[in-house]
Amino acid sequence: MYVPGWSLPSIIGLFFLIGLVTSSQVLSYPLIAELNPIYLTSTAVSIDSVCIMISGFVVPPLFGWLMEHASTHAMNAGMIVYSASDFNLAMLIMPVAFIFGLIITFFMRETYCRSQA
Repeated sequence: MYVPGWSLPSIIGLFFLIGLVTSSQVLSYPLIAELNPIYLTSTAVSIDSVCIMISGFVVPPLFGWLMEHASTHAMNAGMIVYSASDFNLAMLIMPVAFIFGLIITFFMRETYCRSQA
């Protein structure tokens, strides 16, 4: 993300990895179903869905706040003009979220395919 001059094969590989890693979000639903009692499964899955959707309301304002509070933007004809460093600062949300997600995975319990049915 922060390396200039990426070649086309590198970018294709990066987008493949992004798709591969983010597709694992779907695995949260069976994990939640296996970790909770059968009478709480639908509630737990609903809470997961709400948490996923809330990120759409939290991340864009946080991105804007980070860009606005960067010190390198300037005014030009009454409009704020942001520099590349402003965008780079705001894009730090992504690696921080990836690292946070990686840390959280170490606290998940293994279910060993216990079926409640």
